[in-house]
Amino acid sequence: MSPATLRNGLTAALNRLRGGDAPQQRAAAPGASVIRPERFQGAGEPAPQPRKIAKPKYSFARMSAIVMILIPTLLGALYYGLIASDQYSANFQLAVRSNDRPLMEAMAPAMAGLNSSPVASDSYILVEYLRSRQLVEDIAKTVDLRGMYSRSDHDFVSRLSSNASIEDLVDYWKKKIDVRFESQSGIVTASIRGFRPDDALIISQSALKLSEGLVNQLSKKAREEAVSAAEDDVRRMEIRLATSIAMLKKFRDRTGVIDPAKGAGAGLQVLGKLQEELVRLRTQLSILSKNMQPTAPPIINLKQRIAATEEQVTNARSEVGRNAADAQTPELTSQLLSEFESLELERQFAEKAYTATLTSLERARSDAIRNQRYLSVFVEPHMPQESSHPKRIIMILTVLGFAFLAWAVFLLVYLTVKEHIT
Repeated sequence: MSPATLRNGLTAALNRLRGGDAPQQRAAAPGASVIRPERFQGAGEPAPQPRKIAKPKYSFARMSAIVMILIPTLLGALYYGLIASDQYSANFQLAVRSNDRPLMEAMAPAMAGLNSSPVASDSYILVEYLRSRQLVEDIAKTVDLRGMYSRSDHDFVSRLSSNASIEDLVDYWKKKIDVRFESQSGIVTASIRGFRPDDALIISQSALKLSEGLVNQLSKKAREEAVSAAEDDVRRMEIRLATSIAMLKKFRDRTGVIDPAKGAGAGLQVLGKLQEELVRLRTQLSILSKNMQPTAPPIINLKQRIAATEEQVTNARSEVGRNAADAQTPELTSQLLSEFESLELERQFAEKAYTATLTSLERARSDAIRNQRYLSVFVEPHMPQESSHPKRIIMILTVLGFAFLAWAVFLLVYLTVKEHIT
């Protein structure tokens, strides 16, 4: 061993005994002999550098990583690897269809992206129904849904509480069912999970049966509403037509005139004939007066006939201008014609409207039969053979990812706060 190595080792030992990197700063005890390293240093040799204090074996970052990443990941691996119960999925696919397929296919390009057809509306209603409390209550009438999900042999995290309320059961059901609707194809896909293969199959079959009943009920209700609206229109037009006929009958009973327009036309026709006869007689009188004396019998006869015809013309004009049926309260023919035409117009309109509503009723009944919607199931639920959930590797990696993300955020906040404080 060389003298230089010995001096360096002795210097280091003295420093350790004195408990510091700078022994020169600590005062020596009275009466004690102090060995100073400078005496052992040879000329021209560099003074040894003081040793750095060793850092703790485990840093804060490492400890926090163990707490926030390693422990949650180990717990997740323990649960998903050994404790979590297997869950089985039963799937089915269906579509809402209508008998009026040619019309729907013709309107499909114009309605693309609008999702406003009755079939699409019923599909969305079906999707919401499969997730609703109503379905849970309907299934519970025939299937022990609560008992299937709360068996004691299931793991304590994923099973349903035995005393869960109906709201808790509905929330739990929404986690066990996955429903999707593809608007372009109109296909509804549903996947229902259970802790046993037969449970998943029974629940899926019950949900499918209830879905079919819902679609049939919606279709029936739509048909009944369309026909009911048309029947209401028919009844309303029947009342209007009956009222107009009654008003017209009352007018005829009051005036004694069946049709004032035809009566006035007949009177004018008689008056025209009398006037023609009067003109002819006057023409004959004018011709005979040129060749005969005024006292000649033909002349006197013609004058009498002319006077009688003039009287008939006057009476005919009076008949045309007044209603002779009621001598005490005579009415002008123009007023009778105006009232009669108004009543007759109302009757004709009511009759045409009634005929139109009857046509609409028949059309509504025909459309109701043609537009009947039904549920078309092309993938039936089957007994699952392998568990689909939980996806153990994916869930463990998910726990690891979230734990690492939380640790990184925590460490970033910690270092930022520490930097500001120091």
